[in-house]
Amino acid sequence: MTAPSSSPSFTIVRDDADAHGLKRAVIAIGNFDGVHRGHRAVIGKAIARARALSVPAAALTLEPHPRSYFRPNDPLFR
Repeated sequence: MTAPSSSPSFTIVRDDADAHGLKRAVIAIGNFDGVHRGHRAVIGKAIARARALSVPAAALTLEPHPRSYFRPNDPLFR
């Protein structure tokens, strides 16, 4: 989805077939289970670096939650 130039655009990519617009992107990687101050800082750094390089910025989150894979018997918090 493309937004007007005065506002940022937001695209959800579910597989690599949809990722053509993210070539050379700066990517913030994490388990963004809510966008608190720390997450905003990480994403903000990726955006600033992407702007400096004139490339797209993106955030990559993990689903299912990595804990459900590595520690399946532990309760999952969100």
